[in-house]
Amino acid sequence: MRIQLLLLTLSTLILGYTSRVNAQLTFSWNDQFSHTTSTNFSNEGRKIVVDAVGNSFVLADATSNIDEIGNPTALTYYYAVILKYDPAGNRIQQVNVNVHDHAVNGFSSKSGFGLALDGLGNVYVGFNYTDPTNGSDIWIAKLDNDLIFEWAQKYFSPAEDFGESMSVDANGIVYVVGKSVTSNIPTYKILKSENTTLVLGQILAFDPGVEFINSFILDSQSNIYVTGYKLITGFKNILTGYISNTGSLIWKVVTNGGSTSRDDVGKNLALSNDNHLYVIGSSDRGGPLGNPNYDVVVVKHYAPSGKRKWEKYYDYSINDEGLFIQEFNQDYIIFASNSVNTVLVYRILSATGVSSGRFANIPRPVNPYLSNNSASISDFKLSQNQYGYLTGTITATDLGGNDFNAAYLYKFSITAGSRGGISVIENAAEDGDFMSSYNAVGIGLKYFNNTVVWLRDNFFDYSTHFQEVVNITNLNSSYSAKNNSSIISSINNNNSGVQIFPSISSGEVNVLSVKDIVSVQLFNSAGQLILSKNIQNEESPKLDISMIEDGLYIIKVKLSDNQTTFHKVIKN
Repeated sequence: MRIQLLLLTLSTLILGYTSRVNAQLTFSWNDQFSHTTSTNFSNEGRKIVVDAVGNSFVLADATSNIDEIGNPTALTYYYAVILKYDPAGNRIQQVNVNVHDHAVNGFSSKSGFGLALDGLGNVYVGFNYTDPTNGSDIWIAKLDNDLIFEWAQKYFSPAEDFGESMSVDANGIVYVVGKSVTSNIPTYKILKSENTTLVLGQILAFDPGVEFINSFILDSQSNIYVTGYKLITGFKNILTGYISNTGSLIWKVVTNGGSTSRDDVGKNLALSNDNHLYVIGSSDRGGPLGNPNYDVVVVKHYAPSGKRKWEKYYDYSINDEGLFIQEFNQDYIIFASNSVNTVLVYRILSATGVSSGRFANIPRPVNPYLSNNSASISDFKLSQNQYGYLTGTITATDLGGNDFNAAYLYKFSITAGSRGGISVIENAAEDGDFMSSYNAVGIGLKYFNNTVVWLRDNFFDYSTHFQEVVNITNLNSSYSAKNNSSIISSINNNNSGVQIFPSISSGEVNVLSVKDIVSVQLFNSAGQLILSKNIQNEESPKLDISMIEDGLYIIKVKLSDNQTTFHKVIKN
């Protein structure tokens, strides 16, 4: 009897720890995009962004029998597609870019690699154009908010060129990490747009076949931080670098968690307001009990000078992979990782790396399954109201022995909950089975109305993909969160004692408060941090916006009593 009771207790604890969250994000609208209704063509989402007024933009890749003027044919066309949805979910614009061929064919026909907005809501897209004669070239294009074409720029070399990631600074300058491949040897490069001559030019090249870049981020001056890995005697070592916006290498660090005979890889980056850098990745340093076949999460903290402040390792299970990291505030860093079929969110102290909270959960499909095999993480974002969103894909086996995919989406609170301050409060149903599988692609946040737009790929069936569609789903939260309502009500509201003037300016903006001001931050319409200023004993703080692009911005003011207010300002 004691054995039975013990087993029941353990089972209850395990199920309770990994069970599905009861509260559900509420469905608002959904669109299924397919370039053609014919079968055996691909439709796959790549990126999603949301502008300040709630329009959603999606970048997708598609193969189709429909030509450029809309006629069905017996041929196959290859497109990068940009879609625009209004806040109500109406698809109001669609732009098809004929890319001639996709660099990777099959279930992952890929061309599009970048999608971003500037402060005016202009849309920037990055895609690869491939043809049998000239090979593959990297293209970027700028469109206005109505998806009207403005300009395009191309990078090409004698090698095969592929764009991998893209970012746009406050002045509309585009930066791309790409690679040029010759005889299967890649040379990673940083490219920068020149909006006068319309040339996408190289500003830095890394060592061919030795240095590989996985992620990059821009600071407020458009200087560039990168991470990835460097091969030393055939093994991977975490590579981190800091590069000026003109391409000069300021510093570069190569590290390994154990010895250089094991693989360590940098995956992602976060940058604090004072340019302290946090790098997340995986280290093959032994994991539990020093087993060399296990990986652990590694996070490294670098000062602006490149000096390493601390390095920490985080073990959960046999194979942990650090994937996403963001600064939460001046005290905490939040990161997301996975371990086989478990997804985790950690809160760590930015000063030391010590963990101060963790959530771990096994996403489970809604439909019956025999085994829950793995869970990936596709996207991770923090909102401006102390909430976070995490999405990814579950791979499982059904009762008939068929594999399938299901997508999950979690909303979590960072400041409440029993597990050290992180708790999942809502989720979306983990739909998917063998006949209709889902892969999670990304999420877009509507920062000031508690809404998330979820991008997923849906394919029929799991094995053949004889039909694919892109799902764009708008979900509302039943939590009008602790800070969300105050954010909405405090925009241009003087009840907080904070005044911002003038509200339309081409130069300086004054910030006044009856309470002491700690910091002032400026965000563009895409929610990106543009300027940040720590206030110390300034009687009349000013924010200089003369050098940024015209458009609508949000000023975030943090007061000494930890109250935060938000205010609209227009740069003209």
